Amino acid sequence: MKFIKDININRMDSPYILFLLIFTSLITINIIFFNNQLGIYCSDVFIYLLNSLNYAGVNIDANATMYLSPVLCMITGGIFRLGYVNVNALYIVTGIFAIFGNLGFYILLKKRFNKTLSLIGSILLFSLSLNLLWLANGTLDIPAIGLSIWSILFFTLAVDKNPKYYIPSLLLFVLSIFTRYTAGLIIPVLLIYFFGKYDLFQCLDKLLSDRESFKESAKAFLKTSEVKYIIIALITSVSLTIIFLYFISGYVTNLGFLSQSSAVSSGLKTSVVDSAFTTNTYFYITNFLNFLFSNNIIFKGNIPSLYNPNIISYLVFFITILGLIIGGLKLKYQKKRHINLNGLSDFKSENKIETLTKTTDYKVKNEKIESKPIKKTSKEPLFKTKKLEPLLKLIFIITLIFAVLSFDKISSTITLILISFDILILNSLLSNHKIKYLNLDLAMITWFLVYLITFTYINIKVNRYILTVMPAFVYFFTLGLNYISQELDFNLNLFKHKINTSQLLAVILIIIFVFSAFTFTSTVTIDQEIKSPELISNYLKHYDPDYESKNIGVYNKRPFSWFLHKDLFGIDKYHRDYLEQSDLTYYISNEKVNLTNYHQIQKEGNLYLYQRNNT
Repeated sequence: MKFIKDININRMDSPYILFLLIFTSLITINIIFFNNQLGIYCSDVFIYLLNSLNYAGVNIDANATMYLSPVLCMITGGIFRLGYVNVNALYIVTGIFAIFGNLGFYILLKKRFNKTLSLIGSILLFSLSLNLLWLANGTLDIPAIGLSIWSILFFTLAVDKNPKYYIPSLLLFVLSIFTRYTAGLIIPVLLIYFFGKYDLFQCLDKLLSDRESFKESAKAFLKTSEVKYIIIALITSVSLTIIFLYFISGYVTNLGFLSQSSAVSSGLKTSVVDSAFTTNTYFYITNFLNFLFSNNIIFKGNIPSLYNPNIISYLVFFITILGLIIGGLKLKYQKKRHINLNGLSDFKSENKIETLTKTTDYKVKNEKIESKPIKKTSKEPLFKTKKLEPLLKLIFIITLIFAVLSFDKISSTITLILISFDILILNSLLSNHKIKYLNLDLAMITWFLVYLITFTYINIKVNRYILTVMPAFVYFFTLGLNYISQELDFNLNLFKHKINTSQLLAVILIIIFVFSAFTFTSTVTIDQEIKSPELISNYLKHYDPDYESKNIGVYNKRPFSWFLHKDLFGIDKYHRDYLEQSDLTYYISNEKVNLTNYHQIQKEGNLYLYQRNNT
């Protein structure tokens, strides 16, 4: 099958993929059971559950929020229609998307690395404490990341292999946006990869130096299948967007996601009226090690926080930094040591030498090669237009300095444009160095920076937001591990057996990451308050089987609308006077209150259930 060939997958990958699917499935099932024990701690999940009910034909005051994640809610709503109306339906849907995304990440890594390294990277991404904390719990971040990974994967295939892949790439891009709207921020990643092949500044050079040639090239390009399939992909993706908007408009007249998306893209500081508001600009950076592998996860008011990074965090970070330093040094001295950056080292000299030639997945064989003298060649100019190269270097430096100095002082959109423009310049300036996989490396740098900068700018800091940078970070961990493995690739005689050090390192890392994933739940301190809304709702159902015919007031409509499956009256602490003159039979409060016409009948944690007197 051509697709299998294009994604660089063969029968040798089968045991690796099977292991990955078994691992991710077992972890997901384990986490779903754990989330049932823990309870719903993200209030947004109640919105998605109510939206799903609405798609299933049961509207419980949900029309106003139907613009949120129509993809997941439609699928979950379909399960509800089959009769399984349970939070586990949403857990299962988000869990399947996570497994699907992780499989795509393995395939994406295979573009650059061998099977073992790709497996290690995929397992690491799934095993991160932050990932497991938000895995299969009904939130949108991980499903959107999974769809984004597949969108980027197909886009790279479209650029490198066959332009037909633009169609699934952009369709998946639309699905990722309508899963979580911040997925639209991968646009710079796609553009960087595209212009890595079609160098923007080379086109400018041709326009300046030879306009006739430029016109001919432009006309020829417009007639290629590349443009044809880009147009088809744009038409199909716009059509899919219109379909989603049509479905959403059937429920709401105000497309709230437009204002939501513009707020994020503007990079403004956002409102201070939010429990997650913080002026700590570097919240994500200072807590990054906690997000990798944490020893202690504590809930504060239903908001989980990760503390005390364990030794695995430092190991992962150390491997990443050390490996990238080694890779940078290799790149610097590649003129002396003609290094193939995909893992093959070819030392050139005038004599016959014995080298260690890499085979698949760290297997090593001795092979003698005949080296030839290096022929000195004059360096060809990067551009035909004089002064274009030094001008680009100057612009690169000025733009970079401005982006750094203006960081956190202006809109993040401006910073992202400057950074992306600099990466485009860098790609062009490095083009004559013939660095393999430069496009992919720069795209991953863009992915990391785009999301880090965007969410760093916003004063609403929630740890799950930074999940979006983790695939890019794990890519560079895998790259660093690749370089370190090259340096450690030799055999040791242990217990009368030859053991390859690279293989040994791979096995150790896989065991560490898998063990950490399966023991993750032991790091979480369960807060019994999380389940209080469910428990007090269940009490009311048993206390008054006819509760559905009664008017009920609550301090927060989100959880109780789901647990009681009925329309409720939202009454916060500033409007409790209304209770004295209302006909509400029951009221649920998050603090003890003195009400003339009501008496307390139940307490669960910090929640209190009151019943009107004489009813």
